[in-house]
Amino acid sequence: MHTYESDYFRRLDMNKRDAYKRMCDGLLDHAKVINLDNDCTVEEIKKIYEYILFDHPRIFYVAYEFKVASGIVTQFIPKYTYTKGEAKKIDAKIDKYLEGLKEEFKKEDETTDLAKERFVHDYCLRYLSYDYTFKKVSHTVIGPILNKKGVCDGISKFCKLVLNYLGVNALVVSGEGRNPSKSRNEPHAWNVIEIDGYWYHLDVTYNMTLSDKINRYDYYNLADCDIMRDHKINDVVPVCNTGGSYFEREDLVASNLDELRCIIDRHVQGRERAHFSVKLLGRAFTDNIVNEVMKCALERYQKNQQNNVDTKVNVRYNERQMVFEILIQPKTLLNNLWC
Repeated sequence: MHTYESDYFRRLDMNKRDAYKRMCDGLLDHAKVINLDNDCTVEEIKKIYEYILFDHPRIFYVAYEFKVASGIVTQFIPKYTYTKGEAKKIDAKIDKYLEGLKEEFKKEDETTDLAKERFVHDYCLRYLSYDYTFKKVSHTVIGPILNKKGVCDGISKFCKLVLNYLGVNALVVSGEGRNPSKSRNEPHAWNVIEIDGYWYHLDVTYNMTLSDKINRYDYYNLADCDIMRDHKINDVVPVCNTGGSYFEREDLVASNLDELRCIIDRHVQGRERAHFSVKLLGRAFTDNIVNEVMKCALERYQKNQQNNVDTKVNVRYNERQMVFEILIQPKTLLNNLWC
């Protein structure tokens, strides 16, 4: 038998826990049919199945169908996408992959949980891409591990798997999100993680879609009040706190133009080219703010350079999270400019 210590398992009542155990044991053992007598409806079994996949990212090899009587699920019938032997071979590759990442992390200067999170986050931004190409595995950890590609739930399961392996508590969360690059809500998945006894939201997928020449941390360790600006959570998750975001830890939060000037000064001093992100607080988003940020960046750059070099300022922004990515450089370097 297997052990069940997950947050999702613990939130179920005793009847649904029994269904969870039977289904999880059956899936791990590649059972052909899993009999259920828990009086669970189709929707309840679907939710339990989702919890199992979130809790156990290494169950990557299954689809399913039901046998229903009077609205109650009596049998859960797995449809395996890999044979037991094939799954075992892939599982061995996962072990080797995780051990390789662990060895890579050992090269880092710090070994804190926060350092582990940063390592996993930056690894995803550097090596993975959001992609449906491999549809069979895009929603599982196999997409990121074997193909370096996946969609939001596959990437979130990957993050949970690696963070757990490194000793960091992490959950997968389902809900809806409004992607910064789109104008509509869509089904979405991300993580909540525990750092030094506090929980935060981490959406690696959205940071991946925003990152280009520099890593973006718009959705790195957000509080509930921040994530809810463009996410909707389907389940109850641990309360996520303020004070742990990337911008707060790196002193990149400005609540007025004076604070913004100080941040810009730190980044342009002694540099011909500056590229960084900053988060603004307490201001309603308008086109005028973008202009203010650009004007302020140009002013501080030219003052620190002590010349009147012809300079270009570009700003990209995440309206919901009020994050501005700023690139300042002489026009002579425009071949390196993003637009």
